[in-house]
Amino acid sequence: MKQPELPRDLPDVHARPDARGIPLAEVGVRDVPTQLTVIDPEASHGPALTHLSLSVALPAERRAAHLSRLGEAVWALGERVALADLPELCHKLAVRLEAPSARLEGRFSLLVRREAPVTRSAGLVEIPCGFSASWSREQTSLRQRLTAQVQSLCPCSKEMSEKGAHNQRCRVQVDAESKAGLPYLKLLEAVEASGSCQLFPVLKRPDEKWVTEQAYAHPAFVEDIARELAQTLGRLPSIGATRVEVQSQESIHPHDAYAIAETR
Repeated sequence: MKQPELPRDLPDVHARPDARGIPLAEVGVRDVPTQLTVIDPEASHGPALTHLSLSVALPAERRAAHLSRLGEAVWALGERVALADLPELCHKLAVRLEAPSARLEGRFSLLVRREAPVTRSAGLVEIPCGFSASWSREQTSLRQRLTAQVQSLCPCSKEMSEKGAHNQRCRVQVDAESKAGLPYLKLLEAVEASGSCQLFPVLKRPDEKWVTEQAYAHPAFVEDIARELAQTLGRLPSIGATRVEVQSQESIHPHDAYAIAETR
């Protein structure tokens, strides 16, 4: 098939002025699927389906942004990029679109092989992850996100009861300022160490006994998990401000409990 010729002198409506005097904080595209792998300092994960969102700020005097250039920018990233390089990529994006600032976000899932503690029966755990980067004339930013689940056993229930204690599954979300990138598996390790016990995809009877006793020996309120994780993250040299949210899927209430810890 013959390649059609590019038409000339097409009108650029995007570049026309706007008289309403309202700047837009972000204009962009969301959830563009790519095969991009964002490499952390230890290259701790392999290829993943990554969904990217890109945006730029739009000055008040400009009517619209050239969104096709954002699509071209996604394709130009290739298949691998270093986490620490994302703010500079935002800088280049802002220059290309003649914008005062630019932002890039991404989300993907890690598939972590996990063995049962006693029998070593194996399975996969899905760990949702993400990142965001931005550039403006005033500052740059890089953040990492991770969501994982842990078990918690109620200290109050253990203290009061003669037999057993109620336990539940907690969903833990971390959003951390990353100065130069941190291995996602280290974030996962910190999250799982904050609870009463890890979760395992496959458990035989000896494993279930171990998990039950491990949780009983390490009781934790939802508040304990949030504080413990915030403290652990604060000790990591490459981590800045953090936000930790823990939501406990209560086993003896019809509602959930949650706690949020923020550090600066």
